[in-house]
Amino acid sequence: MKIRTGFVSNSSSSSFVIFGADVYDLIKNKAIARLQITEEDDLNDFIDEIYDEMRDQYREIEESGLTLIESGGNGRIFVGHLFSGEITIESIHSVDQLIQMKNEVEYKLYKFFGQHTEANLMAGTAWN
Repeated sequence: MKIRTGFVSNSSSSSFVIFGADVYDLIKNKAIARLQITEEDDLNDFIDEIYDEMRDQYREIEESGLTLIESGGNGRIFVGHLFSGEITIESIHSVDQLIQMKNEVEYKLYKFFGQHTEANLMAGTAWN
């Protein structure tokens, strides 16, 4: 019998650390507005169109230089700077770097959504 200690991963999930925000509601509301769906409309009638519009926004967000992670099935979508590759916890040498990263993420989120969205350091699991 194998006993695993420490971090364990399989092909269907991966852990992440991101400096960003959970933007599921912002993306969904922007999709509804772009599609001009009113409060009188039944959202279930437009579910495919809403998700197609949300996917279009995913591409736009990633083109802005931010990373988008869906935390599968629980209605959470994180957008921000992912700690991997060039940006790692070890590469941060000062609080000023974190503040600069926070300001950059918040600025890009403001440009995209038209409202202030606070960025935070978050960790989670993304399901493939």
